[in-house]
Amino acid sequence: MENFLFKARRVDNGELVEGMPIESNIDCEGYKSYMFVDWTVKNTITLITGKASFGKCVEVIPETIIQIK
Repeated sequence: MENFLFKARRVDNGELVEGMPIESNIDCEGYKSYMFVDWTVKNTITLITGKASFGKCVEVIPETIIQIK
């Protein structure tokens, strides 16, 4: 199975981050886009959706998500 990598801009500071995109309605007010990122990215959140837990995520601007690999 091939690993896919995506890139997007963060909502909070516009920085480009790489990872896997995830959509969640964690705040119950509509879906938002997040990027599951590696340990080098600062100021992350733990995103828990249903039975899955994604430990290092940042909110991203959905229109900026592109596949790079």
